[in-house]
Amino acid sequence: MSLTQLSEVRGKLELKGIAQSNEVVSQFLTNMERSDWLDQVYLVGIDSVEKDGKKYKTFEITAQVSPPKTAAEIVAEEKKAKAEAAKAEKDAKAKAKAPAAPAPAAAGGDE
Repeated sequence: MSLTQLSEVRGKLELKGIAQSNEVVSQFLTNMERSDWLDQVYLVGIDSVEKDGKKYKTFEITAQVSPPKTAAEIVAEEKKAKAEAAKAEKDAKAKAKAPAAPAPAAAGGDE
């Protein structure tokens, strides 16, 4: 497999290349999807070509660059989630202790 073109604009990668088979392209795509640095990995297209009497596959893939979170970002998110959970629990307890509102009076009168 060989990449013939690679570009990046505002975090969006565009890759073009040539490979021996669909399976090679599929494995490359799978490896990209497993990367902590990439999201939204898509196979845009794949075509068959013949070069020097041999059959190959040309392909185009796009992906979004997404650097993994730092330890500090993960800790901050965990703290925020814990605080939100504690607030939700406190609100639920307060709601359970609140007296029930009286039922509205029935409409209509005695006839």
